[in-house]
Amino acid sequence: MTIEEFRVTRNENLRKSNMERYGFGLNVMRNIRICTSCGRPASADRIHCSCGGVLSGETLFQQYKKRHRFCHRCDTIVANDVKFCPECGHRI
Repeated sequence: MTIEEFRVTRNENLRKSNMERYGFGLNVMRNIRICTSCGRPASADRIHCSCGGVLSGETLFQQYKKRHRFCHRCDTIVANDVKFCPECGHRI
């Protein structure tokens, strides 16, 4: 691995870590479900919201995937004109 490749990898890992720390990114979305009554986010492992309402059966990420194009191999969201996944190289 070259020094430049190391820097890019380190910066990408730092960016993902910071996004998760501040509540953004796909990993955060995979762990959140939305209350069908009040609309508040809650942990995906819960069944009921603090308001007493039932949480959606899908995580926020599953709902997001329904509205966007994604790689079926690694779940990376991709632009409409992409032919190959930028993350894993799989043909879209």
